[in-house]
Amino acid sequence: MLITTNDITFDNNSNKCNFYKLSDNFNGYITVINVKKEITDFNTVLAKDILPIAKTGKLALAPTDITCLYFGSFDGDGFFTPIYEVGCFGGGGGGISTSATGYSGGGGKGTTVPDPSATVEIVVIGPSNVISNLNDYLKCFDLTLGATLTIYVDQPTINSPDSWSGTVTNPNVGHTFIAIQQGNIRRVFGYYPRDSVNPYSSPSGPSAFGNDQGHIFDVALAIPINASQLQTVISASTNTVSSTYNLNTFNCTDFGIKIGNLLGLNLPDSYGTWPGGGGSNPGQFGQYMRTMLLPANAIRQTTSTNSAPNTGVCN
Repeated sequence: MLITTNDITFDNNSNKCNFYKLSDNFNGYITVINVKKEITDFNTVLAKDILPIAKTGKLALAPTDITCLYFGSFDGDGFFTPIYEVGCFGGGGGGISTSATGYSGGGGKGTTVPDPSATVEIVVIGPSNVISNLNDYLKCFDLTLGATLTIYVDQPTINSPDSWSGTVTNPNVGHTFIAIQQGNIRRVFGYYPRDSVNPYSSPSGPSAFGNDQGHIFDVALAIPINASQLQTVISASTNTVSSTYNLNTFNCTDFGIKIGNLLGLNLPDSYGTWPGGGGSNPGQFGQYMRTMLLPANAIRQTTSTNSAPNTGVCN
């Protein structure tokens, strides 16, 4: 069930907007969509009738029905953007129960709980393989020699600028990460929130780097760099350890763009929106990388596969 509005003044990105603060004269309508994403009912009158009831938490369906309620907006192409998940109804007697929803906003993994009766905050969690000390992780590189830097993008939808794909309860938002290779030494890593962040009320938090060896990607750009550029990349990466991760202003894609631009790639901001906010994202960034003018000696790959593993050891 989707509660939607055609009010052009509605702020999609405001984390202060939620279902319970909607006024009773809300200008919108309700669309009911089944699990196949087919519209099964549409009514322009239901909004004003259902809001006062739903706000009480006593909207009930048949015991076997499980329907999730969102409010959001349709753009000019008819694409619906969910803004807030009110909760899921039914599956045991009705009432509102908030189900878990996860987004990564371009870095991190969303968590979902399939049981709609579970009450879990919307969160973005940190990397599954945390790099505890990035200086140690990168210490094998000889800073007097050149190397190859690769920027990888895992797009939510292959060859599409979509900032996310899937469903609002199980989204795929992709990831951007990098690798450095010098001879037989190779290290792959990406930028994440250290613990968890919430795209609606708390999009910021301490950051962390994750070991992304073997991470799937859809687009990659490899460029040779000299010793001075290698020093710049490593210094910028280690200095970012103490930065604040923010889904909207500095996420994994922002980090990849920053590194590329330190090397003179002139990569643009790759903005898109997602429920609860918007910012640079792997979908937009990946599409740009697919068509950008390549610098000298750069190699682009657009075949989806997994990044190579880390290699090489040192004292």
